[in-house]
Amino acid sequence: MTAVTQSGKDKTLRWARLYVSGYNLSGDARSFGTLANGIGEVERTGWSEAHRNFISDDQRMVGISDLQVIMNDTTGRAYNRLITESNNALIDLVFGGGGEPAIGDPSYMLRSEQISAVASLDARLGILQANFAADAGQYTAGAYNPFGVVLQDAATQITATISEDSVDHGAATTAGGWANLHVITTASGDYAFKLQDSANDTDWSDITGAAWTIDGSAVAAESIEFTANTAQYVRFVATKTAGSIYAVCTFGRL
Repeated sequence: MTAVTQSGKDKTLRWARLYVSGYNLSGDARSFGTLANGIGEVERTGWSEAHRNFISDDQRMVGISDLQVIMNDTTGRAYNRLITESNNALIDLVFGGGGEPAIGDPSYMLRSEQISAVASLDARLGILQANFAADAGQYTAGAYNPFGVVLQDAATQITATISEDSVDHGAATTAGGWANLHVITTASGDYAFKLQDSANDTDWSDITGAAWTIDGSAVAAESIEFTANTAQYVRFVATKTAGSIYAVCTFGRL
């Protein structure tokens, strides 16, 4: 397996996908407002200065505003997930490049606190509109940069032990990373999941601390973080004991 080639500037709403705590809600999602990723500002302008000037408050703001979904009350779909996932929802909003999201495509990663779920009618269609903010209790060192990449796509069924194609991040980093895993369907799945890295896309090692506890036996999601040095290339590995699954994995560097 080798590093993927990203698809470039072809990300459209048609190919966006939404995963919330292991559930694929893409078939109910209609739109969203913003995916926040910013740092607050502190004005430090003195009386005699002709121009206002600012410094950062070093506190990152992340969250999803005005996510609109169809009020689908089928079990496991948007209505019953978003009225019950008020706390600790693990969200990935993934952007496909001219097709279903694939390895290397960007993802907005969020460990969230759901702030609202407001029902209304839009052209006589029942909808829910929800807002999500970062849940500080789920982060060790604050809200990380929420943008990452896909390391395992939902379209590929996992039926055997796999080492997926890698993503080239251009350089190694020393601060570690974090990663989300959603098991969205399972057929008696029993797997071990981890991340590996490589300096040359040939020789691979397990990343210290980059393994999940969920095993693919049920629909579930888990976020991990690690502080180990992380080489230029990163890939997702699933080791099979039994069964088959569909899963989504995303990864971001700290």
